[in-house]
Amino acid sequence: NCIYGSDIQSIAAQITKLRFFISLICNCEKDASKPNFGIPTLPNLETKFVAANSLIAKKRQTCHSLFENPEIEPTKQALTKIRHEHFAAKTANRKSTLRQKDKELREKLARLLAEDNDFAPADAKQLAEWNPYDQNAVADFFDSEWMFGVSDGFDIVIGNPPYLRIQGIRENDSKFADYLVEKYSTATGKFDLYVTFIERAFRISNDSGIVDYIMPTKWTNSSYGVGVRKFVLAENGSVKMINFSSFQVFNASTYTGIQEFRKNCNGYFAYMQLTHDIESLPKLKQFLDNLSVDDFCSYRLNGFSSEPWALSSDKSTYELLEKINSYQKLHEILEYISQGTVSTGDDIFVMQGHFKNDFFVGLSEENGTEVTIERKLMKPLLKGDDIKRYNTLHPSYYILYPHHVVDGRTVPYTEEEMKSLFPLAYSYLLPFKDKLIEKKVRYKTNPTYWYSLHRAREISMFECPKILTPEISYGCNMTIDEEGLFHNTKVYTIIPKKQEVSNLNTLIAVLNSKLFWFYISNTGYVLRGGFFTFKTKYLENFPIPTERLKQDEKIGMLVHIIFSAKQSDPSADTTAMENEIDFMVYKLYGLTYDEVLVVDPETPITREQYDA
Repeated sequence: NCIYGSDIQSIAAQITKLRFFISLICNCEKDASKPNFGIPTLPNLETKFVAANSLIAKKRQTCHSLFENPEIEPTKQALTKIRHEHFAAKTANRKSTLRQKDKELREKLARLLAEDNDFAPADAKQLAEWNPYDQNAVADFFDSEWMFGVSDGFDIVIGNPPYLRIQGIRENDSKFADYLVEKYSTATGKFDLYVTFIERAFRISNDSGIVDYIMPTKWTNSSYGVGVRKFVLAENGSVKMINFSSFQVFNASTYTGIQEFRKNCNGYFAYMQLTHDIESLPKLKQFLDNLSVDDFCSYRLNGFSSEPWALSSDKSTYELLEKINSYQKLHEILEYISQGTVSTGDDIFVMQGHFKNDFFVGLSEENGTEVTIERKLMKPLLKGDDIKRYNTLHPSYYILYPHHVVDGRTVPYTEEEMKSLFPLAYSYLLPFKDKLIEKKVRYKTNPTYWYSLHRAREISMFECPKILTPEISYGCNMTIDEEGLFHNTKVYTIIPKKQEVSNLNTLIAVLNSKLFWFYISNTGYVLRGGFFTFKTKYLENFPIPTERLKQDEKIGMLVHIIFSAKQSDPSADTTAMENEIDFMVYKLYGLTYDEVLVVDPETPITREQYDA
């Protein structure tokens, strides 16, 4: 009598009913002496579990309850009575009779609603046409009052919402994507569909409602999560989260957690993060049953903003993050952080080869032949695997880069310039014209320049001294490029402002330190195997003690020595110097020895050595 369900796939609703039937049978007491072993007739669950698009609501044109109008109330009561009788109906004839009455009452109710201006006529007609007994139909809306008779909100909303990026949704159904952006405040940036289910659950639950989801935890610290963070803060509820981190407890396609939201509940956030894998559901149940309040770190939500939230279930970690967060942020001393070039097809634009006089000779993956291209258009290209900690860079790929600088901006050559200045490159690209135009149209970039890159970036970004990091890494693996090398999207460039360029060595020392890895590990986005992403949004808010950094010349000298050693021998052991840098970085941030142990429990020096 109190459980309802909705899923966009009709098969899911049918499977749910089957599971309920099995549960009911298993929980019945069997008596072989009675007909049917004493098992009562199973209920009819058609009006309990429906196939519908849970995110689309029918817009009421009045503010009052759906059934507030006294002329409508008797019809509503009659419909409720019919569905209650259908729930317990035992014969096919009785069910058929009740379903026909249900249809008549739905049509009457929809007509009254339209006449009373509660709904637009088209919406009222759509409500009337919804048939809960058609097991293969899927309603393109969800209304708990119309479908279940629940007008005051659900006590508990439980779900495992789908994880789908808006880019994919827009490609398949742009109208639905526009609806989400228009109707949901949580639908910000390149959002994932699950964030809108949080808001929808709040809207259909009652004033003291509880929402429990298994879903990604990324909304707490991702750029697209800003809408959810604002929404949660505005609701003044509470959140409880068990973050599974990189452990695939549910074999999900992404990294999930159990998350509970309570409405009107003092504004706190109870957080805990899994530190070990759980291989089976019985072990998961045992783990959850044994959790206590002491296993969670509690935060006050009013201490958060819409900026990414740094969360930890360890109090010492939380306090240390709070301490270092007092310094200015990394982005304040940088020109920018950026990923590299994006082609319209690496199989066409990226290749291995070598220079020969004024030409480049390489192998095209697209057509499997050796090609010759004008040297000026080919740029050495770094990929993620080329970036090693403090190592000299040796690119093994090149990218066809038909762009140049005009009035300080990087723009494509015109097609006439390509024909006259670079006839070999143009002849190579011409057979792929239709394919490249199709991609340009799909990517929503100008197809006039069909031979250009999707995202060329600014040439000045590549040619200036910069720090490079692989996009995905276990530990910090940054190095410096002073050769003006280009790179792809799997590498991120960190470019300091002009007045900070002289401090490149000291800056990379901090960004390669154990303290920075500690920060990323506790505030970033984890992947399988404990790898983390080093994208802009996870780097830019790292705290930097800039003035102290400028005054510490010894760090820069040690980095210079490490680079020299790696240049002579890439496998050179520089561990001792890197450990020394770590301790100097701890001192820059004013860490005590106990705080150092939070960062690195296996630190190789003693308290006495550190204090000295």
